Amino acid sequence: PDPPPGGNPAPNPASSPDADKILEAIHQQGNAVRDLKSKKAAKDEITSAVQLLLKLKSDYKALTGKDAPPGGKAPSSEPVKTMPDTSVTPEQLETKIKEQGDKVRSAKGSGASKDEIQSLVNDLLKLKADYKTLTGNDPPGAPQQSSKQKKKEKKAPAPKVEAGVTRLGIEAKKFEDLPNWYSQVITKSEMIEYYDVSGCYILRPWSFFIWEVIQKWFDAGIKELGVENCYFPMFVSNSALEKRKKYRLRLCVDTTA
Repeated sequence: PDPPPGGNPAPNPASSPDADKILEAIHQQGNAVRDLKSKKAAKDEITSAVQLLLKLKSDYKALTGKDAPPGGKAPSSEPVKTMPDTSVTPEQLETKIKEQGDKVRSAKGSGASKDEIQSLVNDLLKLKADYKTLTGNDPPGAPQQSSKQKKKEKKAPAPKVEAGVTRLGIEAKKFEDLPNWYSQVITKSEMIEYYDVSGCYILRPWSFFIWEVIQKWFDAGIKELGVENCYFPMFVSNSALEKRKKYRLRLCVDTTA
């Protein structure tokens, strides 16, 4: 664009002293309106305060050509991002992070003031941010996502059912969602049904036939070795365990099944 007359840039009315004064007045008047509403003042008093607030906003727009920012205060500019000192190696930063972490734990253990602890934590966070900026990775020892969080992220969304399309087939893909694919295979093939007790399943005729075939083959093999079959209870009651406390360590019974 062509330069303004005289060679000097035109002043920005939004940054003029008068505009700043109006913004400050808008901020104070807004607080006054909120205060009146919280105190449940008379309707006429609140209306008068609101009208004054609207007039201040109108004056600001007439002066700057822009609406006043919410709250009457101009949004603060983003802080300048400082780059970490490139002369420091990742190994040196790791050492500083460890030392700063020890200081934070020591301050918490000695009952230091909240402000002192927060100051130490802020320094620790800055060191970790510098490490990540320098290396692109989180520092060693940083908290990792729990297995539940990872499973939640990996869990594929339920497929959308289109009109006229049945859900008799396998909807999940083996190489994209193996657990869901396997669950659909054994349930939609009518081999297994889920039971209301966690960890227990109902073996339907097809799957029980497969189990019988495996059992016969395995039984014949171990009989040739002279093994004799026997049955043990699947579940052990709490009262039975209490009667035989001294045998728990020797039996190593898994009561969580």
